[in-house]
Amino acid sequence: MAQKSNRILIFTTAFLPMVGGSEIAIDELTRHLPDTLFDIVTPRFESSQPKFERRDNRAIHRLGTGSVVDKFLFPVTGFMYGLRLLARHRYQAIHAYQASYGALAAVMVKSHHPRTPLIVTLQEGKDLGRQFFGIRLMRRYVLRHADRITAISSYLKGYARQINPRARIDLIPNGIDPDHFKRTPSNIRPRLASAAGPIVMTVSRLVPKNGVGDLVRAFSILKQSHQFALTNLVIIGSGPLELDLKSLVRALKIEQSVRFLGTIPYPDLPGYLSAASVFVRPSRSEGLGSAFLEAMACGVPVIGSRVGGITDIIIDRKTGLLCEAGNPEDVAHKISTILSDPILAEELARQGRALVEREYTWQTAADKFRKLYEEL
Repeated sequence: MAQKSNRILIFTTAFLPMVGGSEIAIDELTRHLPDTLFDIVTPRFESSQPKFERRDNRAIHRLGTGSVVDKFLFPVTGFMYGLRLLARHRYQAIHAYQASYGALAAVMVKSHHPRTPLIVTLQEGKDLGRQFFGIRLMRRYVLRHADRITAISSYLKGYARQINPRARIDLIPNGIDPDHFKRTPSNIRPRLASAAGPIVMTVSRLVPKNGVGDLVRAFSILKQSHQFALTNLVIIGSGPLELDLKSLVRALKIEQSVRFLGTIPYPDLPGYLSAASVFVRPSRSEGLGSAFLEAMACGVPVIGSRVGGITDIIIDRKTGLLCEAGNPEDVAHKISTILSDPILAEELARQGRALVEREYTWQTAADKFRKLYEEL
């Protein structure tokens, strides 16, 4: 193993085994920098999680008794624990993922070690301007104390620039593993569809921001055309809107053509995506949209709305189609455009895969962070 000379102190409000965009990003990026040591400090959340764990070049420190309260106490417990770590080790930087409770701990540690640079990475996917005032105030406070800011999309970079124009802000998108996400022969199609027609698929947490209700309504509109009568909709994911969405499907009388699969194991996802004819997520807000990258890597044409970081990924009629958020009629039109034009669908799929391989791999992102750390 290469000699490790750099050491980075990471604060995050959540980490594995909790799974989300930020948690996956921290895991992947730190794994792809094996010559750097990382101390990852995070709330414990569950008593079954070990307080300390070592994984190759990463030491994971989970603080608290193992309950949700650990998150709210983390600005204080993380601050105190961070000071102990800084008394034992020399760090090239303090790195906070998301401007949340973990970042508050990082800012407090930074105040006692002003010569250690503070990096804040924006991963947020919500509509930042509509969040609760206290959350917006906390985010502004964190960003104004950062020495360097990284953002996963142009949208988040612009947001950060408005709050802290003095900081250097780097655009470093999240990535995927293109060797894992690729089109593969799939034998699961008979379990996904009741008919032999095309499959419209989404992989989404079932929350308002992801617009799955708009997709269901768009699918109902699409089914009214005899040309698409055999089309199927597959919804992968779970969340608080699941019962409401199932009720909507029954009310629209399309339950014979819609399958709710719930959450599936992440390693199995490429096989499901490979069975799709088109991937659709008409989000109301989006930090970047890794689900689009995963579908594109699997050679599936994608449709997304003109919000947040989606427009970094989807160049209309080149790497996918853009639709209007909150407009099921437009979503239905874009789905029909792809399903009725196989030449266009094939070209979108080809260019989408090429974009992912060129700009959106974890190794590409890790190389950018390596350069950032070396500059510090």
